[in-house]
Amino acid sequence: RDLALARVVDGRWQRLARPAGFDWQFDGCPSVGGALAWTSSGALHALTWTGGEAEAGLYVSRSDDHGQSFGAPVRLGQKGAHRGDLAARGKGLLASWDAFADKKKAVFASRSRDQGQTWSAPERLSGLGASRPRVVALEHGFRVFWLDPHSPEGVASASFAAEAPGE
Repeated sequence: RDLALARVVDGRWQRLARPAGFDWQFDGCPSVGGALAWTSSGALHALTWTGGEAEAGLYVSRSDDHGQSFGAPVRLGQKGAHRGDLAARGKGLLASWDAFADKKKAVFASRSRDQGQTWSAPERLSGLGASRPRVVALEHGFRVFWLDPHSPEGVASASFAAEAPGE
């Protein structure tokens, strides 16, 4: 199913908005997840995956009212992008995901320096066979970790320095 937000009010769950309403239904657990991150302006950003045939892939959307509603979703990466993660630091955001490259999985990332208004072109971070990235916001930027069968430790990472004040 599409990612949805909820909160507890007076001991009861209250449904909020869906970040990207693709009306996709799947009775199972596709293990592709979603992610949420708050930028310094108080905007909530959601990374959502959908398996809907026409829209399959990862999308990011923004809420300026604490999840009551979201703007139009923006696709990140190619149609087969999934298992994404998202982190925020100041006005900056970094999204990472895995997708096929040369018929094997690889890890990609895209960055926004303006609170999710625009996103960089996807950048491939890993060799072939890597998957399941996780993004962490640090004091001076971001770090992406992923599973990597070619690394002796089984894990690899890449750093992204903050390049602008407030990022």
